[in-house]
Amino acid sequence: MSGKEDSSSTKRSEGDKEVLVPSHYEDPYSNPFYLAPSDNSSLSVISFKLNDDNYLLWSESMEVALRTKNKLGFVLGSIQVPDITNPSYGTWDRVNGTVVCWIRNFVAEDIVPSLRNIKTFMRLGNTSSLSSVKAIL
Repeated sequence: MSGKEDSSSTKRSEGDKEVLVPSHYEDPYSNPFYLAPSDNSSLSVISFKLNDDNYLLWSESMEVALRTKNKLGFVLGSIQVPDITNPSYGTWDRVNGTVVCWIRNFVAEDIVPSLRNIKTFMRLGNTSSLSSVKAIL
C-alpha cells in the first residue's frame, strides 16, 4: 500500500481500533423516521405486558426498547408533530403509528380499552413521557 488513504473513506475510532468507513456511508438508524424491514406493528419490543403491578419495570423496559430503535422522541416530544400540510407529515404519521402499536401491544388486555383512542402518546396528558401512561391505570 502507498500509505495514502482512499479519498472516499474516513477514519473512525472504535475503542482502541481505527476503521475505515466509506464517506458516503450514513447509518440509517440515526434517522428516527427510519423503519427497518423488521420494524412492523407487531414487533415484540419487550417480553412482557404492562399490568397494574409492573409499571416501573415496564416503563423502563419500553424506554430502553424505544431508545434502541431511535423512536423515544416520538413519546418524549422531541420529535414534534409536523403540520398536516408539511410533506413530512405522512412519514411522521406512519412511524408514530408504529410506535403507538408497539406500546399498545405490550399493555394488558384490561388496560388496552383505555388506550384505544390514543393516536400519539403525547396526547395522554400534560407530561411528555411514558409516565403519562400510569395516569390511566
